[in-house]
Amino acid sequence: MSISIENLSPISRRVTITLPIEQVKKQFNKKLRELASKVRMDGFRPGKIPLNIIERKYGTQAFQEARATVISESFYDCVSEQKIPLIQGSASFELDSLVDEKNDAEELKFSVKFEVYPKIELENINSLQPTKMIIDVTDQDIEDAIGQIIKVHGSTIDLTEAAQKQNIATIRWSLFSTDGEAIADMQDKTNTLELGNIEDELLKQIQSHIIGLKPKEAKTVEVNFSDKLSNKDISGKTLKLELQLEKLQKFEPAEVNSDFIKKLGIASGNKDDFNKEVKTNLVHSAKKIAEKRLELEIMSKLCELNKIEEVPSYLIAQETKWIKQNLLQKQPELLKEGSDALDAPIKERATDLIKRSLLIMALVDKYKVNVDEKTLQDYIKSYVQFMENPQKALETIYSDKKYINKMYNDIMQNLAIKAAIKDADVQEKIYSYKEALDYSAANLS
Repeated sequence: MSISIENLSPISRRVTITLPIEQVKKQFNKKLRELASKVRMDGFRPGKIPLNIIERKYGTQAFQEARATVISESFYDCVSEQKIPLIQGSASFELDSLVDEKNDAEELKFSVKFEVYPKIELENINSLQPTKMIIDVTDQDIEDAIGQIIKVHGSTIDLTEAAQKQNIATIRWSLFSTDGEAIADMQDKTNTLELGNIEDELLKQIQSHIIGLKPKEAKTVEVNFSDKLSNKDISGKTLKLELQLEKLQKFEPAEVNSDFIKKLGIASGNKDDFNKEVKTNLVHSAKKIAEKRLELEIMSKLCELNKIEEVPSYLIAQETKWIKQNLLQKQPELLKEGSDALDAPIKERATDLIKRSLLIMALVDKYKVNVDEKTLQDYIKSYVQFMENPQKALETIYSDKKYINKMYNDIMQNLAIKAAIKDADVQEKIYSYKEALDYSAANLS
């Protein structure tokens, strides 16, 4: 057998293999014997059909299978022996000439074009200076968090008086031109609003006409709408608004007493214990935000320091396909049939993700990261502990190897990034808890 390896680019190769036809014939005879033991044919006992009859009926199929087996095994043996970092799935096989059971060729020659993982020599990680968040959790942060908790667990009370700010109003409304023509898509709309706390520009302009109305009261007024509205049928126009206040309520926050605290899982029902628990949760949340930000920043700096010019097209295609499938499940309207508007940004996103994965692989190799069975099991337990049914989640994970592989890869990634952080020149900067939350909302959600 002879092997020739050609470097087409830093990430692509072509292997040409020539081997004696005897290897194919040997495999061919093996296939025929396998068929003879399985095939049932009138006039012959099982396993007693002569090979020449099997070959006459199944020869072409058996030879093609034998040829495919020899080609595949020869190629992957070559990859293994030569320690080639093959990207699985990227191989494209080509026969140099047709070799079948009917000709007398002496050798089989084929080529395989494929992609390999790029070689990444990580630059000096010590030169990286990522910033670590030192998050200051204050008493005011604790009070604000408690305020949110009692709001979430509060209740609403129906009102009969006139609407005012802070009330919760359920309204029904329609818009017409001043001539009485209905505005498309603006008929019989229903919204529930917290008056004085409205973000939507259109509803914000309607809000002033709700104040002073009593439940079930209606009014018709002309409204001068802002020219900043996105709807061109409304923006900058004077329109007639027909409005009815369907329901009016006010929010009543939960009372922080012993029973309420116990409902939240604090057995003592003590307010000091409640405050401590809230603070513990805020500190834990702050720590997670700080860790995630540091990981993202060091990966960003690694990407800047280690430019990967050529990315395997097969990996990009697979990642692009996965992103599109995810989008199709979550937002099918974005991927209408025939629409290619998102192709470029999706491919760009896929390329960035692959570059990041390649850098993590390089980190794993640099720091000789390894994950033992106990570490994997501990990680999976911590992953499911806050789920509604941890035992069922565990059964789901352990029933499918792809879930286990994902967990394994997640740990490898975390350990590799943490190792890089230890080598980096980490700077520290104090952030307020609100700044940390704002960062999390903008970058981690």
